[in-house]
Formats: sequence, structure tokens, C-alpha cells
Amino acid sequence: MTYKQKIKDLKIIMEHCDFRFSNYQDIPPFVLKRIPELKEIKYKKRQIDLDLQRYEWLKKKLPKDISKVCEVGANMGYFSISLANEFKVLVHAFESNNSYTRICNILSDLVNLSKRLEFLNKSVSLESINSLENYDLIINLNVLHHAGVFFDNNLVKNNKEWIKYSITYLKNLRKKTKYLFFQTGNMSNNNAIFPSESTISFLKKIFDESGWIIKNVGVIKNLKKLKYESYNLDEIDSIELFKCKRDKEMNKVAYYSNKKLVSYMQTGLAQRPLWFCQNK
Repeated sequence: MTYKQKIKDLKIIMEHCDFRFSNYQDIPPFVLKRIPELKEIKYKKRQIDLDLQRYEWLKKKLPKDISKVCEVGANMGYFSISLANEFKVLVHAFESNNSYTRICNILSDLVNLSKRLEFLNKSVSLESINSLENYDLIINLNVLHHAGVFFDNNLVKNNKEWIKYSITYLKNLRKKTKYLFFQTGNMSNNNAIFPSESTISFLKKIFDESGWIIKNVGVIKNLKKLKYESYNLDEIDSIELFKCKRDKEMNKVAYYSNKKLVSYMQTGLAQRPLWFCQNK
């Protein structure tokens, strides 16, 4: 496939993709700089612009010994492509949507990263964790709350089963990696798995029971600046999160602080903490 054909293929996919998780991610800035033709593609993001902020937060937490990374649920590959480029690490990324896997592989090829960056059109179910290779870091962003809806439907039928499943899933990931970069929502199939304002205490308990050591938590306190502030394990009990609730009339998520409406945003992503954990 020629360079022009690759750009054309990207244009077709990115302008016509319309599935549950489409239009979620940006293209990394260095990719746009190297391939200016991508700026002409009519791609409209439907998610809050937090890819760069999350990536910058992760970079500050990365240990120096990271050389092999796995991303579960890569979407358009923002984190995998950025890490492979900046840190020269080997990356295996899993994305269940075929169209987005094609986007990732084309972008990887266009910026000459395909030798150390592989995108696989697969999901990572509880059972398939055992077949993963060993990694220094596993990235799992906003995937786990979809268990029982988009994967492992036979294992998760209700909130109680989701909790048990999540502990087992995260415990099994410990067998495959030294570090974990994690984020999850609290809604599954329009059902609240846990209260949004209780995310910190709820997930802390799940990490404790699955055997992970929490090193840092990233939280957005100012919805105008959208910058993550870091807290260590000793500080996280003092964190107060926004309460989020979808406003059906506005078709946006309302953010509340002390029962007062603070802002409306496209999604609840700005409320979800980032977690950087270490294997015991």
C-alpha cells in the first residue's frame, strides 16, 4: 500500500466509523506533525480532551526500567504509539474493534514504529490473560467497567459479580506485569456499579483485595484547567470527587460538588481517577 493509499484508508475509516467507542481519542501530536495530511481528515472527537493530560501524568510515574508494555483496549492507539515513540519500548496493544485496529496499524506504519509496536485485533478476557506475555507495564483504561456487556458476558450478570470478577481480573494481571496504569468508569449498560463520588474508596478496596500496591492517584479538581493532581497512598482518603449524573435532557453529564452543579461535560471522564499501581 502506498503512502497516499494509507492516508486515503485512514480518511475513510475515521470519517465513517460510528460504533460505541468511536471518536474517543486524539491522534498524538508528533504523528500530526510528521503526517500533516491527517489534519485534513474530518474527524470529530466525542470525548473530553484528556489524552495528552493522562499521558503526561503517566510519564511522570514511569520507572526507568520500563521496556515492554501491553495496552488492553487501545482504541486509536494514543498511549501505545506515544510510548513506543518517546521511550522506544516494545508495545503489544489489544483492540477488539477491527476498524480501530486498522487505524492503529496504519498510523504505526506511517511513523515507522511497526518494528516495536504491534496492534492485535483481540479483546483480553479473564481467560485470555493467561496467554499474555510478561510485561513491565500494563495499561487498562476505561475497559473493566464494560465487563459483562462487551466481554465475559457469562461471568458478570450483576454488580456483585462485577466486583468479584474485577478482583480476579486485576489479580490475574499481577501475574503478567510489574506496574499497572488504570482507569475505569462506574457505569455499565446504564447501570451504576458504584456511586461516582465513592470511586476512590471503592476501587482502593478492589486494589487491596487483588494485591496491588497503589503508588499514585491522579484526580482533576478544576474542571476548567483539566489538569491531574497527584496523591500518594497516604493522601487519597482526603480526596473529594465530583458526583456525576447524566442529564438526559441536556444529553451531557452534570458534575456536582457539595450538591451544587459545577459544570456540564460531554462525559464523566474528567471525574474518573487515574491509578498507577505496583505489583507486590
